[in-house]
Amino acid sequence: YDSEDLKVVRVETTDDMMKALEAESKEAHYDAIIHAAAVGDYKSDFSFLLEDLAEEIFEAKPESAEEILKIMENPQCKIYDGTKISSYQKNLTVKLTLTPKIIGKLREWFPDTLLIGCKLLENVPKEELFEVATRLAKKNDMDYIMANDLADLRKGLPARYLVTKDGFTGNTLETPEKIFEFVNEQLR
Repeated sequence: YDSEDLKVVRVETTDDMMKALEAESKEAHYDAIIHAAAVGDYKSDFSFLLEDLAEEIFEAKPESAEEILKIMENPQCKIYDGTKISSYQKNLTVKLTLTPKIIGKLREWFPDTLLIGCKLLENVPKEELFEVATRLAKKNDMDYIMANDLADLRKGLPARYLVTKDGFTGNTLETPEKIFEFVNEQLR
């Protein structure tokens, strides 16, 4: 969609996106933001070899599941970024950690902006999709959530169900043009 009123900011990581959005909030005013990014819920924290972790746990002689978990959360056997890892390692493991939830910062950064988020689930009843999107709108003070089902998208059904803090609005936006028409109507 080409328009001088539309700004696209390209990023590669969740951290990049977080920084870019915060910077934009300080530099300019936006009438509307569609936060349509499929931001990864996790990022790598560190890697390790399973045999090294097993040895570390064995040597520590933990007496409870909590002690084992404490070792697993922050083991001494981490492989650091600068370390060369052999391409023959069979038990290389990556521990993931949660990424920050960007949608939760948008209202703080853009208090007077029309905020539209997105929620994608897969193979769920529409009622569940609407309930999850409603909770997301409430939790993050979003004006609207466009909710859709990956199973529907795979079938060529591009419906984006428009949900507010009060639930499904009854509106479905099926094309980018319909989304932009809806945003324009809200801004009038």
